[in-house]
Amino acid sequence: MDIYIRIKELREEKKLTQKVVSALIKIDSSQYSKIELGKLQPTLTQIMAISSFFEVSIDWLCFGNGSMLKKPQSLDYNETNYKELAISRLETIESNHKMICLLEDKIVALNNTIADLKGPSVQGGTVEFLDEPSLKQLSGK
Repeated sequence: MDIYIRIKELREEKKLTQKVVSALIKIDSSQYSKIELGKLQPTLTQIMAISSFFEVSIDWLCFGNGSMLKKPQSLDYNETNYKELAISRLETIESNHKMICLLEDKIVALNNTIADLKGPSVQGGTVEFLDEPSLKQLSGK
């Protein structure tokens, strides 16, 4: 049995729609649909998200090997364990959010640079857009 079949069966077992699962695990709904149809291989990040959401082992999800269910870290859960887990997850979320914000800023800066390089150049009273060789010449590459 392939990974996409296991993913679909897990979702159907929980009686959830593709749209709901994709939103909860933060995967684009069209990508998630393609994953379940076997038209798109999930990325490692997506596999980890799906595994975590359905509480199944990655080994079982990917290959059908071993135990389906994740092994609990500790059977002795108490209020302290839950607090520590919540704090740890919150720190991870905050760290990921900071990283995403930095990456978004870099993407905006790169897009602005690209727009500046591709901007119109005026020659002979007409507006022309620079082609790729002209851009390379301007950038010195």
